[in-house]
Amino acid sequence: MSRTVDDDGQPRIRRRELDPEADRALYKQLADDIRTQIAEGELAPEQRLPAEKFLGQIYGVSRDTVRQALNLLRTEGVIVKKARGSEVAPAQDPRVLGSGTGGIVGARMPSEAERRRYGLPVGVPVLVVLTARGEIVLPANRYAIRVPGDIDWENFGREDLERDAARSSETSPDGPTHSD
Repeated sequence: MSRTVDDDGQPRIRRRELDPEADRALYKQLADDIRTQIAEGELAPEQRLPAEKFLGQIYGVSRDTVRQALNLLRTEGVIVKKARGSEVAPAQDPRVLGSGTGGIVGARMPSEAERRRYGLPVGVPVLVVLTARGEIVLPANRYAIRVPGDIDWENFGREDLERDAARSSETSPDGPTHSD
């Protein structure tokens, strides 16, 4: 995958101004900016993010502020930690259960705004239902999705789970790692 880098070799990121006088913490503003660039496609899935030190220089904030922002984005599942640094979480094609035109259901960690809106504690995911009319976000601790009864649950997803487990051990601090 081709990556766009700046003159100093760091992945390119567009800096937006942070407001130190705002009632929102700088690390949250920074996380919002990176999240927006990901959502708008400026930062692609699996694209490496600039180093913490470089992000601090770009935004004029401390490395601790950058770390807090990146930790928040990791908690939301927006970015992932790699052996060296962080990258945008890989795009995942959802596994579609059943057929029909009702919609497609996925799950993800909520943004901080969604956590506040739904009164969710940290760690509770949201279900995202994609319909012809748009996206519906539902707190996973309050909703369940009925699935068709004709799914072979005995073997469902076994290959996917085994592949994901193998991938996870490749990037785990305890397992082997890939070098970039």
